[in-house]
Amino acid sequence: MIVDGLRPGSSAPGGAPSPATILLACLRAPDTVRGLCAHPEIDWPRVVAEAGLHRVVSLTLEALQRSGAVAAGHVPTAVLAELKRQRRHQVGLTVRLDAALAEILATLATRGVPVIVLKGVTLARLYPALASRPRSDLDLLIDPADWPRAENTLVRMGYQLLEAAHVRRPLLSPRQSPEDRQYYRARDGLLVELHADYLGSGLRRPADRAVWRRARTAGIAGLAVPIPMLSPGDTFLHVTTHLQRHAYTRLLWFYDLWLLLRAEGALIPWDEVARQAERAGVKAAAYYGISYAEALFGPIAPPRARAALRPGVLRRRLHEGMWPRRRILSLDVDLIPALETLQQAHQLPPAVFDAYDPPGRMLVHLLLSGDVWPKALILARRFLPAEEWLRHYGPAQVRRYRARLLLARLLARLAA
Repeated sequence: MIVDGLRPGSSAPGGAPSPATILLACLRAPDTVRGLCAHPEIDWPRVVAEAGLHRVVSLTLEALQRSGAVAAGHVPTAVLAELKRQRRHQVGLTVRLDAALAEILATLATRGVPVIVLKGVTLARLYPALASRPRSDLDLLIDPADWPRAENTLVRMGYQLLEAAHVRRPLLSPRQSPEDRQYYRARDGLLVELHADYLGSGLRRPADRAVWRRARTAGIAGLAVPIPMLSPGDTFLHVTTHLQRHAYTRLLWFYDLWLLLRAEGALIPWDEVARQAERAGVKAAAYYGISYAEALFGPIAPPRARAALRPGVLRRRLHEGMWPRRRILSLDVDLIPALETLQQAHQLPPAVFDAYDPPGRMLVHLLLSGDVWPKALILARRFLPAEEWLRHYGPAQVRRYRARLLLARLLARLAA
């Protein structure tokens, strides 16, 4: 495993362990942290900055304290104070989010709206303490048919739809998943995001109904209400596809996956999960998620998992070309802002099916994911798109497709 071009525990130029080496040790090998921190030339401000970007401030602080590095005086006072300040902020936000989640779940239940909680507290339960894993918002899986009632419920609770958060694009086909919606409550600064697709794959499939049947409800110590969550196998697919969509950038997300495999890997029906992943076109994300997490934290998945999920040669080469292993395992935080900008501009490798992508990106996506037939049916609509879709893209598109538009209207009249 490579960290900043070095092996874990080795030294950066100048002899000091790199910030990435220290952060990884805090999560993977806390017993080595005290020795690492004894070096007098550690770039501590950089350690704090990288801990924040990788979202492991609380875990880093806990490891520094438990290892004896703090008691030995290896951690500068100002650094310790800044880590504690950031942790207090995270814990305060976590408390508000947990209270809001309990309120939302109870209210949706009274209105008969089924919901599944994604990420957040469902992964925090795998940590020694809920507060050890930071959370910035609430992610809820809602069936699109229930979105009007869910939205009405959130609005009554003081949340407002963030219209500017996403460009609301018309759908070419009912087979497409609606785009995620974000709701913000000004009085406490909380954000709620509604998802229609737990994989973020851009498609609706009949098999998605089984996700709701497999879901479970569990009580979590410290929370006022039971939490509806995905099954272990569906959680695994959700976490790995989320990692890929975000270009495998943050150490926390790899640790989420590794802890999930440690706690529930034996409960996951790997052959069935592999079939789900193949049908959904996310098999490469599932396979490489395990590969990278184990490279960082050590072997943990059952051998059957890797064998069942291993994609074909073409997909492996495509994936490794678009997401270079060395870049991912370097934990280079300097790339995170650039990658996030590319993601917002839809310029990252096309992990998600987007019916609006140009042909070149779409071809790469189809080669990487497979699952061609349902996507081809949607793409066929681009040859004769609905008037709403054309007008969304402006007068130039309307003129370009005028003949198709006239044909569509004629067919509609004949059908009536």
